[in-house]
Amino acid sequence: MMAELLGEVPGGVVINDSRAVWPDLGMELTIPGVQGVAARSVGSCNTGKICAYDDTNRKGRLLTWSICGTILVPAAFAVESAANARTSGSVRLRNGTSVVETIAANSWSNVSGAVTSLLCVL
Repeated sequence: MMAELLGEVPGGVVINDSRAVWPDLGMELTIPGVQGVAARSVGSCNTGKICAYDDTNRKGRLLTWSICGTILVPAAFAVESAANARTSGSVRLRNGTSVVETIAANSWSNVSGAVTSLLCVL
């Protein structure tokens, strides 16, 4: 998974075997392992972040973003659940221009349908 994303999305930096970051995109990939949970987080989605998981119920590999706007999801990553750990606003999970799911602040949802982008609404 990590190699596929690094090949698809330029600018990625490998931190260790379970973590890579894309500083210019505010994106981070975390492969499950031992990790802390921040106060006021939504599960493993740290406060202030938008998170996408490749399994239902906030499990599996995790992509996080710290920026707000239109965010393209790498094709190699199939979003099965997502969380919005921001204190306000919503996140629209989209397939093309169609909204698949809308997630309010401080909540999460399983996703049915392909997700190609996220739109963060303040």
